[in-house]
Amino acid sequence: MTKAISLLTILLCFIGASIYAQSDKSLISEQSPFADKSISFLELANAEKNATLRQNYIDSAEYYYKKDPQDTILLKIYYAKYKNDVKLKNYSTAISDSKAGINLSKSINKKDYEATFNKSLGQVYYYQKLNDSAYIYLDKALNIYLELIESSKDTIASYYEKAGYCIYKKGRILYRQNKFDLAIKELYHCIQYYNVSENKTWIIQVKTIIGNIYYANGDNESAYKEYTNILRLWNDAFPNKKPYSTYLNLGSIYLSRQDYDSALVYYMKAYNINKTKVESGIKGAGLLMNIGIAYKRKEMYDSSFIYFNKAKKIYSDNNFESGVVRTQANIGLGYIEMKEFNKAEKELKEVLPKSIALHQDLTTQEVYMGLYVINNHKKKYQKALEYYQASINLKDSIHSIEITNKINQYKEQFETAKKDKDIANLQQLAALQKLEKEKQLKLNKKQKLISVLLTILAVALVSILLVLRRFYQLKRTADLDKHKKQEEKNQQKVLDLVKRQEVNSINSYMEGQDKERGRIASELHDRLGSLLSTVKLHFSSFEADMEGNKESKESFSFALDLLDNSVQEVRTISHNLSKGVLTQFGLRGAIENLRDAINTAGKIQVKYISTGSNVGLPPEIEIEIFRIIQELITNAIKHSKSDEIFIQQINDNDSMSITIEDQGIGFDITKLKGKGIGLDNLRMRAENIGAIYHYETAPGQGTSVSIEIKSDN
Repeated sequence: MTKAISLLTILLCFIGASIYAQSDKSLISEQSPFADKSISFLELANAEKNATLRQNYIDSAEYYYKKDPQDTILLKIYYAKYKNDVKLKNYSTAISDSKAGINLSKSINKKDYEATFNKSLGQVYYYQKLNDSAYIYLDKALNIYLELIESSKDTIASYYEKAGYCIYKKGRILYRQNKFDLAIKELYHCIQYYNVSENKTWIIQVKTIIGNIYYANGDNESAYKEYTNILRLWNDAFPNKKPYSTYLNLGSIYLSRQDYDSALVYYMKAYNINKTKVESGIKGAGLLMNIGIAYKRKEMYDSSFIYFNKAKKIYSDNNFESGVVRTQANIGLGYIEMKEFNKAEKELKEVLPKSIALHQDLTTQEVYMGLYVINNHKKKYQKALEYYQASINLKDSIHSIEITNKINQYKEQFETAKKDKDIANLQQLAALQKLEKEKQLKLNKKQKLISVLLTILAVALVSILLVLRRFYQLKRTADLDKHKKQEEKNQQKVLDLVKRQEVNSINSYMEGQDKERGRIASELHDRLGSLLSTVKLHFSSFEADMEGNKESKESFSFALDLLDNSVQEVRTISHNLSKGVLTQFGLRGAIENLRDAINTAGKIQVKYISTGSNVGLPPEIEIEIFRIIQELITNAIKHSKSDEIFIQQINDNDSMSITIEDQGIGFDITKLKGKGIGLDNLRMRAENIGAIYHYETAPGQGTSVSIEIKSDN
């Protein structure tokens, strides 16, 4: 009866699978041989995502195999079962399938299948974190692939890739075991095989792991070399894509170096790849928090709080409470650096119970220390002492827990591995231990030899240092003489350059006279428009309380002064007799002056952030960029109904990027039709100086304009 039920179940599975295969226009036909049908069902199983249907296909393949048994078909069935078991995390069954595949492939001398099943068995042990067993079987698979490569007449890329994968996994196992030097050695070895198959994707992935190992162990210089190498490889392999992770990693390297400007450049590159994605996901929130930390370390607290608050909102929207806690703690610690102790105390007291509840010990310890600083400043010494003691106790506890967890981890790994290893594995481990002892003996001999050599080397180094010291003294004297001569040459060059510049200025002035009349109308519109908008703000700020109010009268006087300045500005443009702020202090100084003038009114605020060193654009280019910025700010004041305008300037070696944003009402740019002459005019002016001009807006979402220009344009 039981046999009949089992047979009926198999037949039902087969019928269901046949119907599904026919509906999908599969290659199965009534006239196919049994072996072909088995292979067809296995192909369906490999492509199927549904677990039940996948198992049905495998059962059907096995059913036809029994009608015409062939060893190669059985090997394919074992491999299909293994893949299905791994997807379902049935690791014990997957191990049985792999071992059966190894035994069968050995008996029929199928080396490629033997390598595949050894690799599969190593992968299962890797998933189970049975590192020793995983290493043994991956090494077996590697040796078989090397035999196949050596015996093949042609270069078979798949063998090289599979061998490279085995070495890659061995490297990951060594990394798990904290054998970092050996792990890196294996991973570099792995890259050699992927170079043969020209698999650039895997080469980049392996190099990223190497860089991460260096970074995790504090070797930032080696990590930096790997990440910059990845950047070159990426640009060759994927010229139309940007390496988000590599930009992020380089930003973290520069952050650890305390080179905050460079860190911000790479963080902003990562951010600009896909702002929408960054501002919606948890990983993106981490990037924004790092940007905030960089600004905080530069003591640019307004900018840091902008990004901290963005990160906090994303964490909150995604219900990621631990991220919210970390961000709020950073905000509180930032207020301490700003000496705003009341704000800092409010933030840290609010976040403390949350960090304790979430067991965020490192964050909690920093919060305790921050509260200690606050109370010590307020001379609340008893409370300060309590927070300080809590911080010290938690720090000691963290250290103790880390040690205990490490001991338990090693103990658990040892006990689990001890239970799961079979006799063959133990024999292989014994052989490995013997090899290790032999290596240790050789190492001891080498160390003795090295000790003798080091003694000789030390004596030699002392002698060399004495010689070098004398050489350095002589060289220093020679360098001083050379430096004096060079200074004299430089002074002469400066004088020559000044003369050439004077001549060039005169020539430029002569050539510019013919063009001046055409430019005057545009310059009057831009300059006078900006000043009159500022005057309008001042009139708005005191209009309601003019009567009997001294401050309002002062604002009124200030507004009149601005009108006088406007008249003077027109006269200045007409006669071109005096230099402006832009010529004296550069683009950055001109923008700061414009910001201060608008902020004085008190109705709308302009925030300006600038990072990086001066790009060195020609003055006429900077003037045109400043006029465009003036026009954009004027438009925002007139139309946006926003109470804040944000200007961000990023200088990156040979290029400059400026963004002007407001959080106002925005507009639908498609509905402007013929009314967008001003926008087209700004775009044309930007393109005339070789800049890239980008405009983004939508109703209710504010307006963002970006201008990018390279120095060589």
